[in-house]
Amino acid sequence: ALGDGAASPIFSSLKYFREEYEQHITGRGCPFDPAKSTAWADRTEVNA
Repeated sequence: ALGDGAASPIFSSLKYFREEYEQHITGRGCPFDPAKSTAWADRTEVNA
């Protein structure tokens, strides 16, 4: 029962915002503010 309740917010957000989830995945980042989208950014290593 706990597992079903824990997944409920995810299913609900997918139901109402599926298109936005897909835009984040296919567009490789946030379509609303690409400058702040760092999930797919190239990372450079800094040796201090």
